[in-house]
Amino acid sequence: MADTWLFGRSARFVTLEGKMSYPTLFEPRGFQGSEPKYSCSILLDKSDPGITECLESLESMQEEAIQATFEGGKTPRNFERWGITDGDELDDPTAQGHWVVKASNKSKPACVGPDKEEILQASEIYGGAMGRLNIVAKAYGTKTKGGVTYELLAVQKTGDGTPFGGAAKAVADAVSDF
Repeated sequence: MADTWLFGRSARFVTLEGKMSYPTLFEPRGFQGSEPKYSCSILLDKSDPGITECLESLESMQEEAIQATFEGGKTPRNFERWGITDGDELDDPTAQGHWVVKASNKSKPACVGPDKEEILQASEIYGGAMGRLNIVAKAYGTKTKGGVTYELLAVQKTGDGTPFGGAAKAVADAVSDF
């Protein structure tokens, strides 16, 4: 008999403002055969005065979701935590000096600008743009395995920034040549 899957979520949380990275918000994508999802990472500056409180809130959200999912908060032996990475441990120069918070969702998240008006053009949100994520922690699992991650509900672009590599940067560089 198969184990029953359990799910639980935390309250919503809005991150500090940071640089958006790998925003996939208008068309879901799968990676190496995985189910297509909408996703976005946000790079939070380690020197931001509110970073300690933000990280504590993010970790507390994971604990809240775990408590809502597993009786007494007792997680399975094979349990993984996803969603927060120290950018200094990544082989990515744009992540250095930042905490990287990643969230995804099978459903399309809301995308709004600083005025909270909906953004309809995918080109408006790019890696390097400034923004905030509205997320919940989601715990999932069975008696034998599970994990906790962040589910993306909405993205707010708060301003433009220097585009990270790729086509957007090439276009910005070409325009700056004029």
